[in-house]
Amino acid sequence: MADTQGQASHWSIGDVIADRYVIEGVIGEGGFGKVYRARQRGTEQAVAIKRLRLVTGPGAPPVERQRERFRREIRLCGRLFHPNVVRLIDAGERGDEPYTVFEFVPGRDLATILAEEGRLSLAETLHLMTQVLDGLAAAHAAGVIHRDLKPHNIMVTEAGARRNAIVLDFGTGALADGAGDGARLTGSLEMLGTPAYAAPEQLRGLPPTPRADLYAWGLIVVECLTGSRVVGGASVHETLYNQLSDAPISIPPALRGQPLGHLLARVLDKDVERRDVRAAELVTALGALAGPTRAE
Repeated sequence: MADTQGQASHWSIGDVIADRYVIEGVIGEGGFGKVYRARQRGTEQAVAIKRLRLVTGPGAPPVERQRERFRREIRLCGRLFHPNVVRLIDAGERGDEPYTVFEFVPGRDLATILAEEGRLSLAETLHLMTQVLDGLAAAHAAGVIHRDLKPHNIMVTEAGARRNAIVLDFGTGALADGAGDGARLTGSLEMLGTPAYAAPEQLRGLPPTPRADLYAWGLIVVECLTGSRVVGGASVHETLYNQLSDAPISIPPALRGQPLGHLLARVLDKDVERRDVRAAELVTALGALAGPTRAE
């Protein structure tokens, strides 16, 4: 089927985007768009195409702000190059709908794995979450903050001898210095990220810093080891209350008094000033912990 440039339409299996990508199916859908699996002509490489669906009507952000937010994601992803961060391949527009093309990562997201398998072993947790942390270290070094790290945004692939982690979806990302990335592009929901994994300062609307990503990372580590979400509630309001309260995050009993427990306590300090940690130093610290720590 030929590419219908110049008009917004439903994307169907067999459609050809930009004369290069043949749509094969839908991977997922959110409030602001769909993600499609496609195949690149010539190379036969599988790719994932994220298509922005412009939302109009009462309460919707202005269309131009939606477009600029999408362009921001392209700029942020264009800064990133790391084996544990999804790779941006291409970007363009079909009709009036912008899209981005990413490498296709086969596998299941971490949320699905935890739901289906329960808690992970300490060894696999450290393996996967060190990879996530190394990807964050590369992003932070490039001045990029994810702002919505959660199990759904970590793809686990079984392409090698061991399962490996890939960080996805920088759609709510920001620049560490805030350059060209002010509140004018960020709606209230985007500022919050996902409440169950958002650092208290992020929920309060303070300027984003890499320490918020590391707080989310720490929550995911504990979730991997226990099989249960760390901060939750019967409602979003209750989850927000639990994140913003002075009560510290509970470290699993098996880790208390151990080096990994001390490391997680630092990462999960609700006071951003006391949470004086960096992804690169945490990667080194986790490497030193391999072997003597036991959480099972």
